[in-house]
Amino acid sequence: MTNLKRIGGEWVVGVPVVLANGDNFIAPAVVLIDSSGNPAGTASTPTVVASVAGTGTAKGGTITAGGTAQSLAAANPTRRTFQLQNRSAGDLWINETGGTAIVGDSASYQVTAGGSFIGSTNQALSIIGATTGQAFTATETV
Repeated sequence: MTNLKRIGGEWVVGVPVVLANGDNFIAPAVVLIDSSGNPAGTASTPTVVASVAGTGTAKGGTITAGGTAQSLAAANPTRRTFQLQNRSAGDLWINETGGTAIVGDSASYQVTAGGSFIGSTNQALSIIGATTGQAFTATETV
């Protein structure tokens, strides 16, 4: 089943996706449009040409040395999204601008225990946590 809406005069379609952690979202897809500017097929079942949801690669792990920033993912010009869930009891900090993650720094995002981070940068990502062994699950989608 797909979801189809007309937004700002454009047809936007998405394919419902359920992630391994149970979260739901609509992944964008490309839809075939007829000569009248309407989606081919029907409103409830448009003709989807290609899904642009992408392919995910696992990037999860643990903090290898507490208090020291480490690489989370190298720069990747084809990256669409990057998402992470903090599975530890302490905060993690992520820098998505190609710099070094620093606790409390304005260029680093705080991800509290059990929290999540979603970004769409193609720059290198860095992560830091206070304690060796802090666990996180992460996926890079290209």
